[in-house]
Amino acid sequence: MSRGDGPQSYFQNSYYQRSINCKTFCIADWGCSVGPNMFIAMESIVQALELKFHTQHPIQSHPSLDFQVFFNDQTENDFNTLFRNLPISRDFHDCLLSKSSLHIWHASYALNWLSKIPEEVMDPKSPAWNKDAIDCTKFAKENDMDTFLNAGARELAAGGLLTIILVGLPADGILFFQTATGLAYDLLSSCLVDLAKKKLSHLLYVLISKEKVEAFNLPLNYPSIKDMEELLGRSESFSIERLETISNHAKQKPTVQFAVSTIRAFMVEQIKEHFGGKIVY
Repeated sequence: MSRGDGPQSYFQNSYYQRSINCKTFCIADWGCSVGPNMFIAMESIVQALELKFHTQHPIQSHPSLDFQVFFNDQTENDFNTLFRNLPISRDFHDCLLSKSSLHIWHASYALNWLSKIPEEVMDPKSPAWNKDAIDCTKFAKENDMDTFLNAGARELAAGGLLTIILVGLPADGILFFQTATGLAYDLLSSCLVDLAKKKLSHLLYVLISKEKVEAFNLPLNYPSIKDMEELLGRSESFSIERLETISNHAKQKPTVQFAVSTIRAFMVEQIKEHFGGKIVY
C-alpha cells in the first residue's frame, strides 16, 4: 500500500475499503449478573478499542465510533439492579442505538414523561415555583422533545418512520387543569395538602410534611396539537406524514373506583418513593 497521505496514497484512495468496514463494535458479556465488575471490564474493552481505532484511523476520516454492549444472563437475573448500576445514566430521550440502525421507531405515551423535573419548579424563589400543585406540564421545556427528535434522526435509517402517541390537550386554549387528567391531579394534590395540615400522628406528619408536599412534582408534559406541529415543523430531519387525534370512545362514564384505581396504578410508585411506602395502603 502507498504510504503517507498524499493524493496518490492508499489513505486518500481507499474510500470503498473504508465504507464496508463495520463502524459499530458489538460487545457481549455472558453471565453479566448485576455488576459492577462487568462494567469495569466493558469500560476497559471500550477504551482499548477506541485507542486502537483512532491510532489507525485519523479523526478526519472517522469522526465517531459506536459501541453496542449486550448483557446476557439467566432470565431470573435482576436486570433492574443491573441497569440501575450503570455508571452513566441514560434515558430514552437521548441516543441509545447505532446510527441508521432502525427503520421504525415507536413511542407510545413515553414522551409524556420528562427526563427530569424543571429546576425552577422546585425553587421557592422562582416565579415558577409549583408549591401545592403536583403537575408541572405548564413549565415543561421543549428540550426533551428536541433531544428525542435529534436522537431519532441519528438512529433511524433514511426513509425510516417515527410514530409518537401522546396524551395531550384536546384543543388550543384549553388549560391542563380544565381536563379530566388535570382535575385528577388537582384532587390528589389537595388530598396531600390536607394530610399535611391535619398532622394525624407524629409518624404521618413526618411522612406528609408541608415541605414534602411542596417538593412533590410529577415530571409530565401534556402538549397540544399545535405544540406538536410547531416542534415537528422545526425539525430538519422529519416531515409530518399524518397527525390525528384519537378520542376515548368509552361506552359508559368512568366510576370513582375506576378513577382511583387508574391514578393509583399510574402514580403509586412515585408517591411511595417520595413520601415513603407507609403512606400507601
